[in-house]
Amino acid sequence: MYHFERGNYFREGPPYRGKATHLLDASYHFLNLNGNMSEEDQELATEMAAKWIKFANGEDPWTPYGKEHNAMCITDGCEFIVRTEKEDRTRPERRWSNWEVVLDIGVEKIWKIISVYHAHFDMGEW
Repeated sequence: MYHFERGNYFREGPPYRGKATHLLDASYHFLNLNGNMSEEDQELATEMAAKWIKFANGEDPWTPYGKEHNAMCITDGCEFIVRTEKEDRTRPERRWSNWEVVLDIGVEKIWKIISVYHAHFDMGEW
């Protein structure tokens, strides 16, 4: 498990400038935007790619999830640190209360709703 917390510096302005956005991490671990990255971000991308290659080859590049629910956190400061879920829940930017709503409703129900929405949207019904 990992959390990518590096802010998006590819966008010119709000609302996403400086915020970690969905799938931004893929630009780092697949090294596909290195030409547009700062030197610091290029180094981060190279280190992330190395960790993912180790993982794909059966190595543990960070502390396993385990009973403490560990997660590798790639911080906005380009650091790799491990946090437990308990530690992570103290961080307001992680918005754990939103996840609690999902768990109360039920992940399976939410996936069904999303699937139905996408099916109708993809068929041009909405």
